Amino acid sequence: MLREDAAVAFRWLHLDPADPAALLAAVRGLPGADALLAAVGAVDEPVHLVGGAVRDVLVGRVPRELDVVVEGDPAPLLAALGGEARSHERFETATVTLAGGATVDVARSRSETYAEPGALPEVEPAPLAIDLHRRDVSLNAIAIDLRTGAVHQAGTAIADLDGALLRVLHPASFVDDPTRLWRLVRYEVRLAADWDPITWHLAQAAIQHGALETVSVQRLATELRLALREPDPIGALAAAQRLGLPPTLDLDAVRLDQAERLAGATVDPAALVLATVATDDPQLARMLDRREERALIEAGLLLRQPGGDGRDRPGPLSEHAAGSVIRRRFESLPVAAVAAAPDAEAARRWLTELVGVGLAVDGDDLMAAGVAAGPLLGRALAAARDAILDGEVGPLDRDGQLRIALRAAC
Repeated sequence: MLREDAAVAFRWLHLDPADPAALLAAVRGLPGADALLAAVGAVDEPVHLVGGAVRDVLVGRVPRELDVVVEGDPAPLLAALGGEARSHERFETATVTLAGGATVDVARSRSETYAEPGALPEVEPAPLAIDLHRRDVSLNAIAIDLRTGAVHQAGTAIADLDGALLRVLHPASFVDDPTRLWRLVRYEVRLAADWDPITWHLAQAAIQHGALETVSVQRLATELRLALREPDPIGALAAAQRLGLPPTLDLDAVRLDQAERLAGATVDPAALVLATVATDDPQLARMLDRREERALIEAGLLLRQPGGDGRDRPGPLSEHAAGSVIRRRFESLPVAAVAAAPDAEAARRWLTELVGVGLAVDGDDLMAAGVAAGPLLGRALAAARDAILDGEVGPLDRDGQLRIALRAAC
């Protein structure tokens, strides 16, 4: 039951769950809510805002998207919403992108059963109360009726949200779906939440008994990629390691701060995190196997090797290193990896001063002067560029660059 005494203070809740008018007013202020509420008014089926969207509304945050559950056929609501819809028939869900870019995730109220641990669930239509009890954690098991503003919850959901407490809704939760382990560590950091002791014990037991081995590496990789995009990714990854989730990563918040400052807003934040935390843990390469991810992992590791052994890295670069030396260190490597390099000053110079320096001569000029096409041509042009980077010749000094290139081609 919801509390009846409005004088009782909440610890974390921004809105009173027993005040339907205030809840609906808060919902109306969300991106995409006007179109959603208009669609709700055009259908007969009960429609509820659910999950993370309700959690965020109650604590005064703006949800990333609007999640709704329909008690009945969701087709009329989807038709009333219009917009561009992507359907997921197996789970009777759809994602609608509205004009203006807001997204609404629509699902039929349902139950879930698992044929075996780690399997994708089998779903069947079910009442809202059952739908709430199937969710990953209690503070996501709250719904707001989008017509009346009435709140429904599973168990102690509202008390747990007010206390920022992570509690699963049944003992087999992590066995049924081990990806919930990753979700809860993200919630722990994003919501500054504590674990219910029994939930922590269930999580530890699931990991120790091999729950992660029952789910595909692709699904685990999706959860890791989401952690890389958290507002505090180092915190989320550290929470995962405290719980015992692989892979083992090199968590350095100072280095990530450096990478963010050097790379600027044009580089994918998740790429910066991956380049910063990459290790040679085989689990990391197994989970993140996309070409661009492998390139970031390899470059991040290469740049953080101790060096000095003459094999891959010649050792740390001085902050006064010649531009040509900096070029040989960083050229062809991803910007995200360079930004996270331990050679911070050299990385800064490369990214802000040197990487865009061009030549006033090209291959046609060298071939016209008698240099044959092939690898020698590239080495000659590289020598001319190094001369510019080292201040031996100006960037507009065509004759000087040509002279240096021809000398290198001899």
